[in-house]
Amino acid sequence: FVSYYEYYRPEAYLAVSDVFVDKVSVVNDDIDRLRHSATRSLFERRDTVVVASVSCIYGLGMPSEYLRNSLLLHVGAQCSPLALASKLRLLHYVSNELSPAISRGQIYVLSDGAKARGDKEGGGALSDEEQGCLLIGPSHTDSILRVFFRRSAVAQNLSAADGFYVSRIQEEES
Repeated sequence: FVSYYEYYRPEAYLAVSDVFVDKVSVVNDDIDRLRHSATRSLFERRDTVVVASVSCIYGLGMPSEYLRNSLLLHVGAQCSPLALASKLRLLHYVSNELSPAISRGQIYVLSDGAKARGDKEGGGALSDEEQGCLLIGPSHTDSILRVFFRRSAVAQNLSAADGFYVSRIQEEES
């Protein structure tokens, strides 16, 4: 990475005209995603080396702080979709109340897991085992994480959706 800014103009004072110019910056979303992916790899893999400018890694903080502000999610975790959404909001995720078409850093709570799976019927009553679904746009990837929950508030199924492809990450064993 060279820089994660698309455009950066530092603040300045022009003494000749006695004018203060505010800092202006625009972040490149693709490079921001890559820097979070690289940081995640540092924690998950031992064969990772990151070469970056200071401006690209500035603001990520201490590794212990970065890890403390992450959320470990696995099948069998005891929480409801609303409780998980609340935890994600504390980590600066934004609720997308309008549409399940979410992007990085957004979450969407579906009360009907059938709609999230793409079932044509979609609506209506939930099965005895199904409570709902939470869609998450993680900061390190463009894929959408789908978490299905049972009525007993247990994470039942984790899958990643990338365009037309859905891959199971982890599923509860029957």
